[in-house]
Amino acid sequence: MVDPHPRDAAAPQIVGGKTDFRADPLEVLGDDIFLSVLRHLSERQLLKCALVSASWRTAATCDSLWKPICLERWQGKVYNPAAALNIPWKRRYLAAEAHRKRTDITHEEVVAFTWRFR
Repeated sequence: MVDPHPRDAAAPQIVGGKTDFRADPLEVLGDDIFLSVLRHLSERQLLKCALVSASWRTAATCDSLWKPICLERWQGKVYNPAAALNIPWKRRYLAAEAHRKRTDITHEEVVAFTWRFR
């Protein structure tokens, strides 16, 4: 006879009277809900999530997560060369963070920059 209420293999199981929560949250929650959860994490936490597994890396590097982070962080910035790069948003974020730590500017950057006076 077929079980009318089959267990989802990814759902937490009862083992020895205790709930086993070792199931992958991505599998349990599904892509949409998992991405909604990731939206509440910091940039650092997202970078750590990307190290968990291949499926988590795909979710944690999604442009729909990183684009709003970048746009908010870069709001009001005068110069950000990473913003113009045609690469995924997470990589733009990392490039901008590396650029932010620089202490020098090249001659080419000074000449190429469109100067606006306030």
